[in-house]
Amino acid sequence: MRYWIFTLLLSASLFTKGQSNDSLGNALLNAEMHFWQAGNDSTRYNALLLKVYIYRRAGLYHQAINEIDRSRSYALTVDEKSQLKYEELLNSFLNNDYGYCTTFRFDSNEGTNYAKQIELMQLYSLNELQNWTNCKKQMLAYLDKTDTIKTKEILNLPETYRHKDPAKSKRLSAFLPGLGEIYAGYPAKGITSFLLNAGFLAFTGYNIYYHYYITSVFSGFLPVSKFYGGGKRLSTNLADRHNDQEINKIKRLYSNEILGMVK
Repeated sequence: MRYWIFTLLLSASLFTKGQSNDSLGNALLNAEMHFWQAGNDSTRYNALLLKVYIYRRAGLYHQAINEIDRSRSYALTVDEKSQLKYEELLNSFLNNDYGYCTTFRFDSNEGTNYAKQIELMQLYSLNELQNWTNCKKQMLAYLDKTDTIKTKEILNLPETYRHKDPAKSKRLSAFLPGLGEIYAGYPAKGITSFLLNAGFLAFTGYNIYYHYYITSVFSGFLPVSKFYGGGKRLSTNLADRHNDQEINKIKRLYSNEILGMVK
């Protein structure tokens, strides 16, 4: 049976396209061959762990996690189980699965060799999820209580920001052109939007008053419609931009403190 598997794997690797893919396929094939030739669980574990490393270096984090799950069916030592759990956390983190990383827990006898790395990934994950309240609590828990300066810095970190509701911004621009942009934090754009809409609207009224109906439609009403609708879309985008800037600002503050803690 194993020889049929070797043959199939070898055949598949021959059809792999590109030099990098060939190299990856050959490395995975060799690791799988070591796995099938292994005479005990420890050797099988090492072969599967090698595949985890290969997948991780190739950026194939989901495949790496699959190999970790595959390894769990064998009798492993405490250190081997700890290594697998760390690899699962690392690959989940690299795969941007921050929610899973924040709930990932090691037993008291596990993960001691990777304490700093685990701390960094979990704090960073909380920061990315904008869960700044728990991130701050965890930072304070890790912190040396005698370091009063660092404690004060962390306590002063913001946990919220002034959120601008895109839907509200759009409604304000629909009520009065430019008002949504001002609400979103861009008064210059709001004033410009108001003046453009008011100018074209006045021009439309002027042409209607003097019976230039065609001119009023093409040179007045259509531009008003365009700028009015564009202003509503712009106000929504500006509210989103404001929120993104505020979020990134807070994330940078937390990132600097996190990196300072794990050095």
